[in-house]
Amino acid sequence: MVRHGSPPCHPRPLGPVVKLPPSARRAAAAAMDTPAPPRFLPEYDNLLLSHADRTRVVPAGLQGRSRQGNQAHRTLLVDGFLAGVWKPVDGTLVIAPFGVLTKAQRQEVTAEGERMLAVMHPGAAHDIRFGTVVPR
Repeated sequence: MVRHGSPPCHPRPLGPVVKLPPSARRAAAAAMDTPAPPRFLPEYDNLLLSHADRTRVVPAGLQGRSRQGNQAHRTLLVDGFLAGVWKPVDGTLVIAPFGVLTKAQRQEVTAEGERMLAVMHPGAAHDIRFGTVVPR
């Protein structure tokens, strides 16, 4: 219901709600430098779909790579940023990075994939490989 003459909900941008002391600001800045472990996100994950400004997780050159038309793909985050897509294929986790992963990143992604598969399919044999998920 719209009432005529009512002020807008937000007449001006809101400023900071809480002012942090300098020590808390330093701690928050240090936390931003903490590396994030690799994460496998499901299709249509809220992190990639709900934010107007996705540049906090999607590098400039990768916008639009996590979906094809209306189909959102399962995505891989490395260091907190979109780094590839993945899919399960006949007991195999197929991972397609968008760029080159370092040896350490590749090992971390593989270890996280193994943990995910162990939870999804306890006791089942599985394989992890790097390959094509979405044809270009």
